[in-house]
Amino acid sequence: FVANYVDFKLSDLPKFGKGKFCEYRGVPVQCGPRGLPGAGDSLFRNNGDGTFTNVTQKAGVSDPDGRYGLGVVWTDVDGDGWQDIYVANDSGPNFLYHNKHDGTFEEIGYLTGTAVGEDGNEQGSMGVAVADYLHTGRVAFFVSNFVDEYDTLYRHDKPLFFTDVSFASGIAKVRGPWVGWGTAFFDYDNDGWPDLMVVNGHVYPQVDNIDVGSKYAQRILLFHNNGDGTFTEVAAQTGEALMVPRVSRGAAFGDLFNDGHIDVVINNLDGKPTVLRNHGGDHNNWITIKLLGTGKNPDALGARVKVVAGDLVQWDEVRSGGSYLSSSDLRLHFGLGRRTRVDLIEVHWPDGKVEAVKDVTANNFLTIQYGQGLVKTAPPRTNNVDIGK
Repeated sequence: FVANYVDFKLSDLPKFGKGKFCEYRGVPVQCGPRGLPGAGDSLFRNNGDGTFTNVTQKAGVSDPDGRYGLGVVWTDVDGDGWQDIYVANDSGPNFLYHNKHDGTFEEIGYLTGTAVGEDGNEQGSMGVAVADYLHTGRVAFFVSNFVDEYDTLYRHDKPLFFTDVSFASGIAKVRGPWVGWGTAFFDYDNDGWPDLMVVNGHVYPQVDNIDVGSKYAQRILLFHNNGDGTFTEVAAQTGEALMVPRVSRGAAFGDLFNDGHIDVVINNLDGKPTVLRNHGGDHNNWITIKLLGTGKNPDALGARVKVVAGDLVQWDEVRSGGSYLSSSDLRLHFGLGRRTRVDLIEVHWPDGKVEAVKDVTANNFLTIQYGQGLVKTAPPRTNNVDIGK
């Protein structure tokens, strides 16, 4: 699935600063996206032989109104075993395409409460993150948005019914100067509750020359999951690197050093990429799971995994989308807090088959293969390897 932005032609581009949508706070800026034609989205079906077929129209995801698509993620929203699509649109309602099990989709963003914010206003959405941050077994959506808006958290209260809890959760308390892009839920402290990071950066360099309360380069936001439905912004307490202003866009998440702690790679405009190494000072336990699928889906995309460790029950899903223009580690990482063993790992494969692995020691990398169960267990790396070596 490709979320397209504008149908860009140099011959049709309005002159810089000339036109209704070519100013910001009275200052001339590059035009758009409003005032420029949207490109519509595309869906290409993988034929399994190295080729693709364009099924956009047939599947019902063509976006005939030409919204400005940016972030996109595949996820099984209602747990029916079929992958759905969520699209974050800039300056328009977001889309939730529900899979109808026949090769077609129904757009249900407004019906589910995931199209706009709680005030009914469209937002300038860029990045998207998905997780079961409440341990309910249902995925929630987080969307990063434009300056003077708030980043939106949609809690999944019952199947296909969401509530905007951005303010109730504490996330919207830091609204204002930020323009959010790459984002993901990840358990940075391995306490068993998915936390949330957003990388930021304005789109108009001109803001550095005017007093609008926002700058071109912006710091990272890191929200700690308090385990009660609320979040606390803790970037200042978790490392000086998070407080450095950057003009960030993409953000990918994964355990780069295989030490049991999730790291972050950030793509920045007008600067070098940033690698944030997670030193794991919390000393909590964890488990990481790699799934090996079968046939045309060797990465097991769409597989859902349930992990039970005592009273802690977590769900996650193998996804290749999300964030913004980024692809993260396909391994599933679960923080366990002080729990030292995992009682049950239940894998729900994309074809409906369910396999279980029981009684596993924490702080290991597991490989589970379709039809064969647990095929490999590996400990974390303990040597302090510098990146690039």
